[in-house]
Amino acid sequence: MDFETRYTAEQEREREAFRAEFRAWLRENAGGAGAPPDPGDLTREQFEANRAFLRRLGERGWFAPTWPVEHGGAGLAPHVARVVREELEAALPHLENVHPPGDISGAAASAVRELGSEEQWRTLLPRLVRGEAVVWELYTEPDAGSDLPSLQSTALRDGDAYVLNGTKTFAGGHFEADYYFVLAVSNADRPRRENLSAFLVPPDLPGITMTDLDMMAGSLKRTIIFDDVRVPASQRVGEEGRGWPVFEASLHGALTVGIGPGLDRAFEVFDRLLAYCKETNASAEPHVQDALVRAYVGLQVQRLVLLRADWLASSGQPVTYEGTQVALGRKLVDLKLADAIHAARGPLSMIKDAAWAPLEGDLEYFHRYAILMAHPGGTVEIQKLRMFRGMTGGAE
Repeated sequence: MDFETRYTAEQEREREAFRAEFRAWLRENAGGAGAPPDPGDLTREQFEANRAFLRRLGERGWFAPTWPVEHGGAGLAPHVARVVREELEAALPHLENVHPPGDISGAAASAVRELGSEEQWRTLLPRLVRGEAVVWELYTEPDAGSDLPSLQSTALRDGDAYVLNGTKTFAGGHFEADYYFVLAVSNADRPRRENLSAFLVPPDLPGITMTDLDMMAGSLKRTIIFDDVRVPASQRVGEEGRGWPVFEASLHGALTVGIGPGLDRAFEVFDRLLAYCKETNASAEPHVQDALVRAYVGLQVQRLVLLRADWLASSGQPVTYEGTQVALGRKLVDLKLADAIHAARGPLSMIKDAAWAPLEGDLEYFHRYAILMAHPGGTVEIQKLRMFRGMTGGAE
C-alpha cells in the first residue's frame, strides 16, 4: 500500500528552492529552540527561547505560511508551505512541544479573521498570526464541556463592557497566556447556540483567579474563575449572541496556523517503536505484527485526511466536518498506537525508569498522552456527533 505524497516536477522545484531558503534561515535562527518529550518537563528558560523563535518565524510569515501576506502570513502555496513543517520536524526536538503548551492562537486568529472587527484586524490579528500572543481556550466548565451550548458562565452587557462571571476548567498550560478565548452566555433568553458570545479576555483584568490542575500527561491545566470581571466590549469577537459561529470559525485556523500538536508525535513514536521491535525481535510475534499494522494503516489514513483538510483550509474552500474528522481520527489513531506499544513491550511500556524503560521512557509517556488526548475538544463520541452534524448541516 503506497501512502506517499507526490508532486509535479514544477511543484518539486518550487519546494526544493524554498527548502534551501528555509534551511539557511533555520541555521541562523533555530538555536536554543526545542522541547522535552513531556511538556510537563518544559522549563521557563526553554519556554521563553521557544517563544522568541516563534516570533522570528512569524516575522517572515512562516507561522501561518499559507495565509495572505496582508493577514500576516507568507502567501505560500500549500505544497510549498509543507516544507516549513517538514524542516521544523527534522531540526527541532519534539516540535509538538515547541509550540507553547495549551496555546490555540491559530484558532483565535481564524475566528478574528472571519468574524472580527476592523479594529481587531489591525490590533489583534497581527499578533496572533505572527506567533506573538499565546491564547488559552476557556470553554470547558465543571458541568459542561463537550456539550458547549450547556455552558453556564455569563457575560452580561453593562455599558461599554461585559460583566463576566463563571468558572472554566481544564484550561491552558504551563506558564501564562496573553489572552483567554472565552465562550459565555450573553443572551439567556435565546435558544441554544444563539445565546453565546465569544471574547478574547486579557488575563490581567481585576476579578480573575487561577489555580493549578496536575494532569497525568502533558503540561499543567488550570481552573480559572471570573468574578464580576469587566471585559471591554471591544474584546468581543463577532456579534453579540454569535459565539457559536465564532467557535466554528476557530476550528479552521488550527489547520493552517502555528506549529502546534498534530500527528508528529504519533509518527515519530511509531517509527521508533517499529525499529525497536525489529531490533529486539518482538515484531516476530503475530499479535505484535497485528497491532503494528493496525497502527500504521491508521496513521497513514489519518495523514491523508489531514492533508485534505489542510488543502481545503489553505485554498479558501469551505470546511465543514473536516476539522472534526482530523480531531476524531487523531484520538483513535493515538489509542491504536498505545495498544501497539503495550502489545510489543507489555509492562515495560508502562515505566520510565532509565534503567528499564524502552526508548528512554517515550513509550510510557505516550501511553498517558494517548489516553489523555481522547478527551480535549470533545470525547470520541462527541466528535463523531459533531462530524455527523457537519456532514448533514444538522442543528444542535
